[in-house]
Amino acid sequence: MKDRGLLLSAGFELAMPSNYIPWGGPGPEVKRRRRISAARKKIGGIAVKVAGREEGPVEKGPLWQNVLFSWLNKLAFPYVPAMDKSFWVDEKCNACSICANICPCGNIEMKTDRPAWLHHCEQCLACIQWCPQEAIQFGKKTPNYERYHHPEVKLKDVLAFTATNGIGKSGGD
Repeated sequence: MKDRGLLLSAGFELAMPSNYIPWGGPGPEVKRRRRISAARKKIGGIAVKVAGREEGPVEKGPLWQNVLFSWLNKLAFPYVPAMDKSFWVDEKCNACSICANICPCGNIEMKTDRPAWLHHCEQCLACIQWCPQEAIQFGKKTPNYERYHHPEVKLKDVLAFTATNGIGKSGGD
């Protein structure tokens, strides 16, 4: 933003359930509902501030989290695109191609009725979370972890968004 002469007027933090399945996933249902409920309330206040063009501080979350994740992100960032080498598909795959269609960076192609990752992954994990067969895995532990996406977000809406915005791959139903 600085390079473009822009200034951040305010910033807001929302604690949501985690979808980063390699680290264990979203946690217990009760905790997920509590976080979504708290976020919904906070979003109402944020919307009022944004509509009123109010300026305010940038919320940054807990110091330990900022330090840890800033360090981890800086360390891991150059390696993220190739981290898709840890994805694999088990025998439950039915070649539906939802993974290829939902990937926001077009990183998945269907080859011989199986997804193949192209090494420009952004680690959003949409492919793993939205696979209806839970056939996509990452590393060794994910076959035992619950998949998660926000309960109000529907597959058809995400697919429509990716198709409308020219992201993902075409060719699947």
